[in-house]
Amino acid sequence: MTRARAVWVATSVDAGLPEQVQDRVPGWASTGRGRVLLAGAAVIVLLVWALVFIIITGL
Repeated sequence: MTRARAVWVATSVDAGLPEQVQDRVPGWASTGRGRVLLAGAAVIVLLVWALVFIIITGL
């Protein structure tokens, strides 16, 4: 990984949330497992949303 990319990851991807937001986020959501669970839930919601629109359009 290049130095520029490592700096970008550290400052944007791995950076902590602002304090106002962090106070509202449950502790489990800040862990690796919590992020995976949130990502999985988001994928499921998107798939259900797509399924609803497929049913509505009659494809």
